[in-house]
Amino acid sequence: TLISNDAPKDPRFDPSVDQTTGYKTRSLLAAPFFHEGKVVGVIELLNKPKGFTPADRRDIEWLSGHVGFILLNMTLEEEKRRLEAEAADSGRLADLGLLLSGVTHDLGHPLTLILGRTDWLLTQAPADSPLRPDLEKLLKSAKDAQAIVRNLLEVARRAEFQPEPVELGEAIAQTLALVDSTARMNGVRIANGVPPGLPRVWGATEPLRQVFMNLLVNAFHAMPQGGLLEVSAAAGDGWVRVRVKDSGAGIDPAHLPRVFERFFTTRGKKGTGLGLSTSLGLVNLCGGAIEARSEGSGKGAEFTVVLKTWKPGDDPPPPRAGA
Repeated sequence: TLISNDAPKDPRFDPSVDQTTGYKTRSLLAAPFFHEGKVVGVIELLNKPKGFTPADRRDIEWLSGHVGFILLNMTLEEEKRRLEAEAADSGRLADLGLLLSGVTHDLGHPLTLILGRTDWLLTQAPADSPLRPDLEKLLKSAKDAQAIVRNLLEVARRAEFQPEPVELGEAIAQTLALVDSTARMNGVRIANGVPPGLPRVWGATEPLRQVFMNLLVNAFHAMPQGGLLEVSAAAGDGWVRVRVKDSGAGIDPAHLPRVFERFFTTRGKKGTGLGLSTSLGLVNLCGGAIEARSEGSGKGAEFTVVLKTWKPGDDPPPPRAGA
């Protein structure tokens, strides 16, 4: 970032544009923005009457970060359209293109907010501020989500998805830590029954964390007045099963077979119908499955994520149908 309050005397200033346009630059604030690790443009502010300040510099750096993320979203949308066009030509369903649609919709606005504002707030918070731990959690959440977006973009570009050994207990614990304050604010008590020492599973850490995040957030939505959220896990028969059970609104038996359909939602305009379908697609890529159960409206719901146990020397499981 460049800041100069006496541009004509600054050796870094190039006067050729002023000479061409007849404009007179007195002060200058400029920040680059990036796309895929490369500088692709610059935001410039000129001639502030009383000169630019360090606060102006922080603000323009925050803005340039937003511009970079907007470019990422544009890339995702272009890739989605390309995949859908290919599917129309060949008669194949562009599942990955629709996954990108879900990711772009569900993560675009939260990422813009979290990455930009949290980073700026951390620059304002003293080292001993009690807010710093929560701000750092928010920033980590945004970076995790950004990694998921990039991972799915690579998959959609026909890069081969390679499952790897994942510390499942750690991924669950990190996700629960991110929603702890949200649960307390919504009157939800989380009963963590995940045992220590879970075996590793075949998967990918960032996508699996997003799956658990989607299931936890859905449970919060199902319990607007608060309630109990149980998270547990068990290993056996070469698989690990992670159960997320809430005491909320439940699922109508007529709706249960459709909960993983794209764009199916019972939340009206508040829901997109993409969270569960995206989660199922991610787990399918890992060779796993998600099961849904509910005894009916008002009786809560239970979702179980099933993942293959990793063993040295084993080949990774193939993606399931629909991945």
